Amino acid sequence: MALSLVGCGQSNSICQAIFEPTTVADPVEMLKMSDTLPWTKINAEACLHRNAYRLAPSKDAADIVARAVVQACESEVLKAVSLYRADSYDFAIRVGRATTGEAYQTADGAEANAQKSFLEYAMMRVVEGRAGNCKP
Repeated sequence: MALSLVGCGQSNSICQAIFEPTTVADPVEMLKMSDTLPWTKINAEACLHRNAYRLAPSKDAADIVARAVVQACESEVLKAVSLYRADSYDFAIRVGRATTGEAYQTADGAEANAQKSFLEYAMMRVVEGRAGNCKP
């Protein structure tokens, strides 16, 4: 999957370029691509990265700002989290080592881990944005 860089040009080396997911002109192909876990993960991270840099100058504590960043990207994050959950459930069933109840527990764990991971990613980008005075 190809990526495009947005937000390059910061003079401070701590600032990282924002990787945006690739788009295609064909709406049917775009719909197929946007329903894959890799694409939705990149899309959610791009949104978090962009908004973390945008909100980093806030005077609030970094954890509060990180939560605001995740809230600003709610639809992107929820789509990615739901695909993590679905993939986890499908994998548990497919390998045949889990009952339906166990597969749901596995999916619940994957969902919680994904939500925590996105919040931690937002926090990292807020701190990075503050340290480097990064711009989206």
